[in-house]
Amino acid sequence: MITTSVHEDVATLTIDRRDIHNALDTATLLDLESALGDLAARDDVAVVIVTGAGERAFVAGGDLAELAQPAGVRESLGLPMQRVFDRVARFPKPTIAAVNGMALGGGLELALACDIRLCAETATFALPELGWSLLPAAGGITRLVSVIGAGRALELVLTGRRFDAAEALRIGVVTAVLPSDELLTAAHEAARVIADKAPLAVRVARLVTSVAAESGTNAALIAETLGSAALHGTSDRDEGRRAFVEKRAPRFGGK
Repeated sequence: MITTSVHEDVATLTIDRRDIHNALDTATLLDLESALGDLAARDDVAVVIVTGAGERAFVAGGDLAELAQPAGVRESLGLPMQRVFDRVARFPKPTIAAVNGMALGGGLELALACDIRLCAETATFALPELGWSLLPAAGGITRLVSVIGAGRALELVLTGRRFDAAEALRIGVVTAVLPSDELLTAAHEAARVIADKAPLAVRVARLVTSVAAESGTNAALIAETLGSAALHGTSDRDEGRRAFVEKRAPRFGGK
């Protein structure tokens, strides 16, 4: 089950299958995809936080009940997972993963699809799929390489070993580690800071960052130039200048 709450421009998507550590089956993935579609269309949502219900797990991978099915059924789980996680990665608004516990297999892949990752001190991570003759093929390898580099990513993929929050912070999988009872508050604070920025500038910055991560330096510099040009002459740009001169907080996009 996916639950959605919205407070002051920030939406929280909670994956709630806590009896099986928030493991993802096809139905839950489709519910997540539907929820993302709804939030993308809402003008009152600027940032989306993704988390898991309870304290033990963010998402503990794919649902073993589906994974134990015959090969054709089992392999079908990977198709919506890759599509939905790609939708998270390409979501038109910033996303924050609040990793409150185990992020294993598809759970780590989901977190990697988000723009920013925060985790609780108790969080653990792994991509154990090779042990079952599977691949973390819902973007896990590709995005992990982009985040921490090929050498470290390959070691984690080949060994499938679990690593804790401290190591996740050290190698760059997450940007902050919080006490469990402070995680969602920190995620909301980060989301609130982003939500107060100019919406178009935020969107352009995310696009340019994506180009920089996926392309060479020349393409990234061109994207920066084009992105900067796109912001010239916008009402938000004018409001930002006025607010600076008047020494007040800007009111972007009608805020």
